Amino acid sequence: MKPIGPTFGAELDAAGLGGLPISWSGDGDLQGLAGLSTKQKSGVKAVLAAHDANRMPLTALKDEAFSLITSVISTTAQLNMSATMAVIAGAPADQRSAEEQSFAETFAAGVAWIQAVRHRMQELADRGGVTPAGEKRWPKPKQSVVDLAAMY
Repeated sequence: MKPIGPTFGAELDAAGLGGLPISWSGDGDLQGLAGLSTKQKSGVKAVLAAHDANRMPLTALKDEAFSLITSVISTTAQLNMSATMAVIAGAPADQRSAEEQSFAETFAAGVAWIQAVRHRMQELADRGGVTPAGEKRWPKPKQSVVDLAAMY
């Protein structure tokens, strides 16, 4: 049996087959086909034949990206770092201490990493959530970002 992933229901809907009295399991077991018309059975089988069980819905990708980001920089750390940056940004760059300048640069690297994760999420969504062979799924943050976040 062909495995069935989380997008199968949406694919049935898109094919006009949503709401049929069928059920399925992740291992590919389809139940309820006997109660369908020949045309409906053919449609369900065609959707299954074209189905890629590795595809992920956008909501799942968003959850995965959020979990990654917050595993590196917790929500509390993001808020506290933003508040610190707001205070630092109040001073002209030429009047900042070396520590403040370092913080600002590392904060900017953290923001850039979060933006890169969001960009990658959209790339993955365009591919149905499938990571192409040989590619890393998510960008890694700079160690300085990880270290700064750990302080908060």
